[in-house]
Amino acid sequence: WAPSARARPRTHPVNIPAGQRVTVETELTPVRRGDQVSALVTERAIGPLGLAGRQGSHRVPWQIRILPPFLSRKHLPSRLARLRE
Repeated sequence: WAPSARARPRTHPVNIPAGQRVTVETELTPVRRGDQVSALVTERAIGPLGLAGRQGSHRVPWQIRILPPFLSRKHLPSRLARLRE
């Protein structure tokens, strides 16, 4: 995710047994409005002795839309009534 999405945690250290799957969750606290797209997910595997490893990046179809809070909602009925006059 882009830094403005404030993804927490940025990394997920996990141990995955061979042939298994693990689900990880990332909480986003965006500071900018608009569409946020996750460009790539990168995985890194380290060997059993910690001396060598492999890394790969994968494109993912994740996207979120950030909208600002609608703070003037309480004024909406009076404004609509004024427009109808």
